[in-house]
Amino acid sequence: MESLPIYALYILAVLSTFAGVIKNCLTNHAAKNTVTSRKSLWQFNAVVCLVAFLVFLISALGNEVSGFTLALGLVFGIVTVLQAVFNMVAFNRGPLHITTLIITASMIVPAMYDAIITRQMPSAAKLIAIAVLFIFIVLSLGKKDETTARRGWLFFCGAAFVMSASIGILQKIHQGSAYKAETAPYLACAFLGSTVFAFVMSLLAKKPADSEGKPSRMPWITVLIAAVCGVCMYINHDFNLKLSGLLPSEIFFPLVNGGLLFLNTLSALVIFKEKLTKQQVVGLIGGGITLVLLCILK
Repeated sequence: MESLPIYALYILAVLSTFAGVIKNCLTNHAAKNTVTSRKSLWQFNAVVCLVAFLVFLISALGNEVSGFTLALGLVFGIVTVLQAVFNMVAFNRGPLHITTLIITASMIVPAMYDAIITRQMPSAAKLIAIAVLFIFIVLSLGKKDETTARRGWLFFCGAAFVMSASIGILQKIHQGSAYKAETAPYLACAFLGSTVFAFVMSLLAKKPADSEGKPSRMPWITVLIAAVCGVCMYINHDFNLKLSGLLPSEIFFPLVNGGLLFLNTLSALVIFKEKLTKQQVVGLIGGGITLVLLCILK
């Protein structure tokens, strides 16, 4: 990938963004229609992670892997599948566009972690932008009597936010270590851990009350959706991890985060027919612009 011309890297960044949008749209559809029980939730994510693991395994074959990469990869994998599960529950209970804004805002945490490690405090402009972002997030939530969110939605948004932030921190820990070249084995170990964890959780989860005595299997179309999501997840993680070191940060992060938020919001309004109040429109537009500024500000 290092030998590709700059325009090809931009194309890959756009493809990665679209892969993220496709994954969010498909998981949002599944969460609101077929993946509605705890057991099916873990089964769905086990298939997603299994497909991603198999693709990463192919690229990792023949590479050496350190104990550090193996251990951190397994932790990364468990955090990743937990983020995916919390994300789906949040989609099930609330609107796609606002959920995406809240979870995307988790990029602030790895940036602050980086500042603490390097002992370089963020600029005043960046701290102000962070405060403004949370104001826009509050605006995007709307009033209780206007929102379509169900009980527990905000809690699962917060849980997905924490897990997403943890993913960013774990990526920085690995890429800041002496084993940063072991990206393929790292991600293969991660999704092996994700697959095993999700599979075990699906076995421990109770069957839905209306399916006692019946085999608890996902419809084939849901399995297919999960498989596509697994490929999209592979593209996201593989492309973004490599492109973050090849493209300027002030271009890469606004393109990926801003593009993902914009296209997810567009999908929510056009495909899923979600409605916004004027206050929420202000919150979403302001939040999106502020997220892009946060990627650029030093």
